[in-house]
Amino acid sequence: MRSGQSITALIFDTLAMLGDRAGPRGEAAFANAVGFIRHNLNAEGGLGLADDVADYPTYATALALRGAARRKPAIFDTSRMISWLENRQFAEHSGWTVPTPPTVAGASERRSSPRRTRVTSTCR
Repeated sequence: MRSGQSITALIFDTLAMLGDRAGPRGEAAFANAVGFIRHNLNAEGGLGLADDVADYPTYATALALRGAARRKPAIFDTSRMISWLENRQFAEHSGWTVPTPPTVAGASERRSSPRRTRVTSTCR
């Protein structure tokens, strides 16, 4: 949190959304943010992990990715960022499963709306 990786990603995304409306100062700030993000991305593509305390890495990476997607041509290679985010999803490869709901005789006939399932972790 010390270096401001998550807030930089937020400002970067906002400036990318504004585009030319940000004016010359906005364009200069955008260029600074691009350099900052490039410098602070880790080898796997995550942002927010450069300090000794994590700075909302999923949030920071997602905002930087969204800002990069708003600008053409590509500002930097986003494939590592996408892969990094995908690997942090609640999925079986990371120990998360969707439990099979218990079966009760006649339950499917009585239920008119879809059942919500709770995702649980098998990690200890």
